[in-house]
Amino acid sequence: MATSDYYDSEEELDLSEDDLEFDLQDLHITSQDSEIEFLFKSLTSDVLWISIVEKADHVAAFIGMTRDECLVLLQHYDWREDKVLDDFLSLGDEIKVSKGLALSSKLRHSLPLHSLSRICAICCEQVDQMFHLEQCSHEYCVKCYTRYLSDKLRQQDSLVLCMEPSCSISVSLQDLKALDSNFPGKDHKPLYDIMISNIAKNYVESNPKLKWCPAPDCTGIVQFDGFSTYEIGTLKEYLDSHNLPIVTCPYSHSFCFACSYEDHDPIPCNIAKNWIRKSKDDSETANWIDINTKQCPKCDAVIEKNGGCNHMTCKKCAYQFCWICLQDWPLHGTAYYNCSRYDASAIKEMHQKQQTTKQSLKRYLHYYKFYISHELSAHQDNDLFRSIESRVQEMQQDLGISWIDCQFYRTAMKLLIKSRKVLKWSYALLYYCEVNNYVYIVETNQSFLSNSIEDLSHLFQLTDPKCIVRERLQFINLSNSMKKREAALVEIIHEGLKNQHLKVT
Repeated sequence: MATSDYYDSEEELDLSEDDLEFDLQDLHITSQDSEIEFLFKSLTSDVLWISIVEKADHVAAFIGMTRDECLVLLQHYDWREDKVLDDFLSLGDEIKVSKGLALSSKLRHSLPLHSLSRICAICCEQVDQMFHLEQCSHEYCVKCYTRYLSDKLRQQDSLVLCMEPSCSISVSLQDLKALDSNFPGKDHKPLYDIMISNIAKNYVESNPKLKWCPAPDCTGIVQFDGFSTYEIGTLKEYLDSHNLPIVTCPYSHSFCFACSYEDHDPIPCNIAKNWIRKSKDDSETANWIDINTKQCPKCDAVIEKNGGCNHMTCKKCAYQFCWICLQDWPLHGTAYYNCSRYDASAIKEMHQKQQTTKQSLKRYLHYYKFYISHELSAHQDNDLFRSIESRVQEMQQDLGISWIDCQFYRTAMKLLIKSRKVLKWSYALLYYCEVNNYVYIVETNQSFLSNSIEDLSHLFQLTDPKCIVRERLQFINLSNSMKKREAALVEIIHEGLKNQHLKVT
């Protein structure tokens, strides 16, 4: 929206330099062409940990405790600083006892003892190295304590108590650091690092404005920073306005902030969820099997009826029975084609149900075929994208061209992957829509985008750096054409959903 839409004159736009001081590179908006923008920041795990430490230090400055103690308290209070401070003012140091901290501020060093051999109460072995926490004196051998803590931390616990069952003292980061320094194993991942990761997970899960990137093995985080207008106050209002909060983590993975699925623009979250659930459990196929097959009453073998006769003979056990009522066939006398034990209207209803299920399955398989085709192609594009860096380096070295001159290649691949996602999800949407003239418009634009995608994808079959550079203009033209086709399809679907031209069943 233009500035003039907000201000009547230049005099009203009176901003100081301080008003304009913020890091533009840290602030992002959704990629949708929407008047209302979803603002977010992409955070690495290191940046997130810095903010966690700052929060703990802020509390520590008020209540006079250590950073480790404040990290424990904040987790007990779901990271609400105000609640910690309120309870501290009313309870004083007694707050420590209820939250697994020692009353005494004088801490002992949690170092192993080497002087005398002792018997570990857990493994009953005589050992030279015993370990206890800073705030208690319950000693166990280093090996047993490490195994105990490792098991707890790998369960993603961030609040772990002393190994002694009757002790309620919490394990601190300093305890883990001391234990890590004396662990004999070479392949051991530091317990200190695992605890930091668990605390970070606890922090993110307790804050609705933070989301982990759902991509496999990704440690990126996205922080929601509000909207570009005060007209929208909540995420629900944003979704109800037919917007999607598509965000990107610091490692370039795009996903939906609302449902934590991959970027499923242009379709709503509920349709994306239903489609994913359906494609995972293969429910349409299961419905067809349920309607068109039955189990033998005697041996439970699955039998499909492929003819009109109701007299069934199980090939496995040779049992003869009626397809309709599943009773012993000789009981039916001469009623070969119409079971006297069954209501004829129920038979007609069953046949109608069979036909409806078959049509639903055909419809599902039609759209699923296109969906999965572009899903697989997107995976192949991603594999190709990983090898692009080496190709770009080859072009720079072999042909002596600059890094900027090679950006057309990376940009084209990113656009190709994004367009495939849009096209893929558009097929999932149409499965849930009633067939009407607007659906035909969407299908026409799907065809246009599909052709543009295939044209550009074919161009990526080139492997010779000289040929790639020679076709630079073609890469750019096809990318721009595909981008316009994608934008047109997204706009048509958004308008169709907003104005209910696309009727979702």
